[in-house]
Amino acid sequence: MSPQIKNKTWQAWADEIADDEIIIDRHIINNEADGNCWKFTMSQELASDTKLEHVMAFASQVKQSRKNWLIEHGAQSMVMYWWHDEMSGQLCFSLVSLCHGKLPFGCKVILRHTKSLEDIVNEWFNSPYHPVRPNGRAGFLYGCHSSRLGRSQLFSSSVL
Repeated sequence: MSPQIKNKTWQAWADEIADDEIIIDRHIINNEADGNCWKFTMSQELASDTKLEHVMAFASQVKQSRKNWLIEHGAQSMVMYWWHDEMSGQLCFSLVSLCHGKLPFGCKVILRHTKSLEDIVNEWFNSPYHPVRPNGRAGFLYGCHSSRLGRSQLFSSSVL
């Protein structure tokens, strides 16, 4: 069972994602990556009311709801990956079929070499582009957390 989210906005986003269909295209990875992509930007008000545990509980619920959707629809395993896009100030995630053997931006999927989701969220919180810290330096995509999701046991990095 996923932890309870103690923030109304993050809970509403988790509920919206739980109701969303997952796009599966085993032949064209970018159709999946684009169709399953979610991006989150916080207002200053939301940022001042958001804690690490809110985002981690949100991510846990999202991961579980996406896994449940795949199982309910008899779908094959997918890789869920999270990243912090520092240039846009967004926390993002998407899913692609495991059969692709890669993420859509050309990286080989080596689950043991990914950053933890907590590291990605902390990068997002500590970014100079975060709404609470409006002044900062130019930045780039720092890292990615991926997980395998599906009928199999979850890996330490997430496969659905």
